[in-house]
Amino acid sequence: MTNDELEQVFSAQMPEEFQRRILGSVFSSYQISKEQCRIQFAPTEAVNVEPFYRRGVLEGHLRDAAGLSAQLTARIARAEGSNWNHTEIHGGQVVLTASAVSRAGALVRKSDYRIDLAQTNTPTLFSTVDMSEPLPLYAILIHSRSDWDTPEERAKFSHLPGSAYIAFPDESLEGYMHKFSLFEKYPDIVESHQPDDLSGAAKIRYIRRSRAGYWAA
Repeated sequence: MTNDELEQVFSAQMPEEFQRRILGSVFSSYQISKEQCRIQFAPTEAVNVEPFYRRGVLEGHLRDAAGLSAQLTARIARAEGSNWNHTEIHGGQVVLTASAVSRAGALVRKSDYRIDLAQTNTPTLFSTVDMSEPLPLYAILIHSRSDWDTPEERAKFSHLPGSAYIAFPDESLEGYMHKFSLFEKYPDIVESHQPDDLSGAAKIRYIRRSRAGYWAA
């Protein structure tokens, strides 16, 4: 499949309204986890708890978003030998999970369940198999924290996510066949979640740093 074809298959099975909702869910999960951890924990503990709190909020929101679409179903799964549950969103041939990454567009951490789900994400198979019975396509909503230059900016804006991409991993999870930015696809949602005092140079840097190419440069 070409990059355009991967996006077309994904969008055909994961409706646009769902994609918009999950981008909003990324923003809300970062804000809620930041606010609640500040309330419930001292800073020394909050910094450790926040990523796990955020994960729980986001996975619940993904299931809620899927429940609003008749063509999607949500499944809670646990890989054999793992202590962690994860959420899978199923729509036609597409399976979607969510993972945090270190930077915009960065490679997701390997895990047994991700490798299992990615086994059919092989370009050769996509190009040779009879597509009357399409192979499952595994996609990951990858998101990252935002990066700020000053303590003042971090204090005011660190509740914002740094990026949100839909990525299609290869079968070994050593690279992506393709990825696209939900920030770039739905800029109105990004704008609606930005604080009024995020402006000028800080706002320009925020958008630039949401692009995978910024960190690869």
